Amino acid sequence: MMPILKTKVNCFKCGSAVDKNETYLYQVTDRENRYECYACFKAGRTAKRELFCGRCKYKFKARLPICPYCSKSDEVIEGTLSVHDLL
Repeated sequence: MMPILKTKVNCFKCGSAVDKNETYLYQVTDRENRYECYACFKAGRTAKRELFCGRCKYKFKARLPICPYCSKSDEVIEGTLSVHDLL
């Protein structure tokens, strides 16, 4: 039976010491590893927003305001639109 070692590493964002198995690993270079705790990882993620592209008339959810069909962002607006709003 192999023992499980609980080594502590520092989160590169907040600097707190957390268990290595409770972090996300970012390999910056071949020699350097960065670890991020779950709280910092969760706080760094942005939620998806409801968007609408006026060029394609397409309603979608995304983190960035770029239309998945035309790959443009000039006519993308944020908000909740319904079919009645478009008519």
